Amino acid sequence: MALLEHLSYFLREIPKRRLGFLLQRGWDEILRRLRHVLALFGGNPYADRLAEQAPRAEPRILDLAAVDRVIDLAQRHGNEEIAALLDQADRHGRYEFEIFGSTYQLDRQILWDQDFPTDYRWPRRFHTRYRYADLIDLQHATDIKVPWELGRLQYLPVLSLAHRVTGDKRHAAVARELFDCWRRENPVGYGIQWVVGMDVALRAISLVLSADLLTGTPGFERFVDQQFARTLAEHGRFLFRNIEYSDINGNHHTSCLVGLLYLGVWLDDHREAGAWRARAVEGLKREILLQTYPDGVCHEGSIPYHRLVTELFLHAFFVCRRVGIDLEGDYRTRLEGMLEFIAAYTKPTGEAPVWGDADDGRVHKLGSQPVNDHRYLLTIGEGLFGRTPLPVPAAMLSLDTALLLDTAALDHVLRRPGVSELEADSTSRGFDEGGFFILRAPGSYCMIDCGDIGLRGRGGHGHYDALSVEMVLLGEDVLTDTGCAAYTRSMPRRGLSLSARSHNAAVLDDCEPAPLSLNRWPHATHYPTEVVHWSPGQGAFVGRHRGYTAVEDFDAYQRAVHLCKGGGFTITDELQGSGVHNIKWYFHLAEGVSEPRVDKARARLTALTGSAALTIQCGSLEVDLSLVESPFYPTYGLKRQRQCLVGTIRTTLPFKVSFEFSATQVVETCPQKRAPSTARSSPAPPSS
Repeated sequence: MALLEHLSYFLREIPKRRLGFLLQRGWDEILRRLRHVLALFGGNPYADRLAEQAPRAEPRILDLAAVDRVIDLAQRHGNEEIAALLDQADRHGRYEFEIFGSTYQLDRQILWDQDFPTDYRWPRRFHTRYRYADLIDLQHATDIKVPWELGRLQYLPVLSLAHRVTGDKRHAAVARELFDCWRRENPVGYGIQWVVGMDVALRAISLVLSADLLTGTPGFERFVDQQFARTLAEHGRFLFRNIEYSDINGNHHTSCLVGLLYLGVWLDDHREAGAWRARAVEGLKREILLQTYPDGVCHEGSIPYHRLVTELFLHAFFVCRRVGIDLEGDYRTRLEGMLEFIAAYTKPTGEAPVWGDADDGRVHKLGSQPVNDHRYLLTIGEGLFGRTPLPVPAAMLSLDTALLLDTAALDHVLRRPGVSELEADSTSRGFDEGGFFILRAPGSYCMIDCGDIGLRGRGGHGHYDALSVEMVLLGEDVLTDTGCAAYTRSMPRRGLSLSARSHNAAVLDDCEPAPLSLNRWPHATHYPTEVVHWSPGQGAFVGRHRGYTAVEDFDAYQRAVHLCKGGGFTITDELQGSGVHNIKWYFHLAEGVSEPRVDKARARLTALTGSAALTIQCGSLEVDLSLVESPFYPTYGLKRQRQCLVGTIRTTLPFKVSFEFSATQVVETCPQKRAPSTARSSPAPPSS
């Protein structure tokens, strides 16, 4: 059966992929089969019984002097980071773990192959024996990312740093206990924790960071022993032989390379470490140019994945800087571009839009900032590159920041001049190759998507959000994206979060702009977009897409967005074609927007957002306005509700209409209660 599946794959992909790539995949499949045969006879191609490298009581990667200085600064200035760290460590000590916004109280004997919301367990077998259908089990409402997230062991650095801060031996003891439990139940190559190279890599990074953070503490010798070194060596051997790759690579491939780099540096005396380092450095130099556009935008088609990939490439730059490997030149230039995109898309609220898929993926998780706050990466960039501050307010010196700063970088960050909110909040930016455009004025922000669907048009983590917008007025969220439902727990919910009606744009005849791909799990597919006009100085954007090819007599959907003098925005939509059609506009109001009311006689919505009065005025009385409830996902799979303004008309094309968005400050007699920020320290129960 498996052989027929692989043959079917090659026949199906021959028209779409290079022959050399397919031949390489075929050869790798033969090697996988050979490892499978070896496992059948009791062998293990990844076991490393010769990894006898003695522990050394000095950090291999982290600059602990910089880490300790950040800890000291946080303690002296009453920074909430330390309190949040110790709270996390205490909860982990009780075997309480937060996964995708939900908190789970686990038994001491953790089931590493279990989907905790459903209690479903995946079968245990050698990693080469799993088929995709075994993992993405559509017969059960499961999400394999839940045990995979737990298996990344990203709580071990939390416990290790907590031990470093307090000297409390309980934190180090729990870290070792959890590591022993994981290693005992997941021998190298066996079980779902060894199916995906990316998770193996992130787990290896967690182990290395934990060891370095424990250096010089009473807990070091207990955690870092011969068994620890052997486990790292087995991770390296597995990764080197099972790097995830494709003809168009993404974050999985990058994670594997960064994991190999960490292992090759930390296990520098291992006989295979040189090969791991060489492959990682060569691949990283190549992939940063292939996985980002020249303007610095990651080609995944997702803002949260741009953060993850930036974090990965930053980790690689920091590690190489620490050990004297040159990653300057094109690598540095492109990485700086990635950071500039983060500075541009950060909203006046301090958070990033949740556009495209968002599985909350991180390389490490120590800080207390909300999951959608990406500004700590800008502070790291300032320190490593010695640049003038990137234009973003309140650059953060968090514990997450501290891990990727050496002493020289920290000195630069501490000496940097401040950036006023006015300076940080008034520059419009366009990223033509990546397809994102941001119109800004002090307190006002509108981001527009006019790019491909992701992975150079192949699709993967992008949604049907071309010409969609996200908007802030007077420093308050007004329109926000829907975010990402879980990948496999509910196919209807997954499909809906991809859908055009889940984004802030027009929908024609209740269709999607392009057919939804149902190969393995649903993802959006390509439809052409183009930028008609972009003038940041005049605060004007015009874009067009030619989706809806299944709709007869339709030509193009064109949207113009103008920044008004008072800080509001005008959106003008023109649907070109002929014949009679149904058009719907969806404007998903932010969670903090309250008391929305529709005056149909004037085609107008009024509402409150923070301390501002919001007005959305439609330029045509023929468009019927109504309010409906709309789901959204501030983090992966965490469902909440908000209101959506829907405009509906049945009319003949071409049709043109404008919507005006404005807000005015109001004097509060009773302060409005803001919607809570989605921080990891405020978990919510599992969504149904």
